[in-house]
Amino acid sequence: MEQEITVLPEQLYKDIQALGFQINPCDRDGINGIEKQLYMDRIPDDHTLKQLFRLVRRDYTLHFWDAFHRTISDPGAYCEAVVLNRFTVSYMEGNHGWSSDWKKISIKKFIRFVQKNWEKDMSGGKYQNAIVLEDNRYHLPRKKQRKAVFPCDPDQK
Repeated sequence: MEQEITVLPEQLYKDIQALGFQINPCDRDGINGIEKQLYMDRIPDDHTLKQLFRLVRRDYTLHFWDAFHRTISDPGAYCEAVVLNRFTVSYMEGNHGWSSDWKKISIKKFIRFVQKNWEKDMSGGKYQNAIVLEDNRYHLPRKKQRKAVFPCDPDQK
């Protein structure tokens, strides 16, 4: 029987706090397990986000609000991302009945993406000045989805 993770490992908790993030519980856990809000009252710099992404690589999904995603029906989109390796992030976006395919983006571009949306929110403060961290219990993106985005295994880099 697979053991369910209900808290962040102590060392990871300390490492994230050392980067300057305040770790807050979310109102409810997500569909994949625990959710923790990583809050910072200022926009994190490049180094801080790069270190965070190294700490949570593949074990967790990152969630934030993309206020600039344009659609006909919805203002913005919820973004879900997984750091695949030290160079690449895979992410998808969605809102009210639609979702994109998984896409790949460089760590550098993903850092800019997060920073651009840092002070934005559409969920009563959940995403304002924060990223939400959730267990990646289902190993997103799934192998089939990764193969569609990456012709070769991204871990080979």
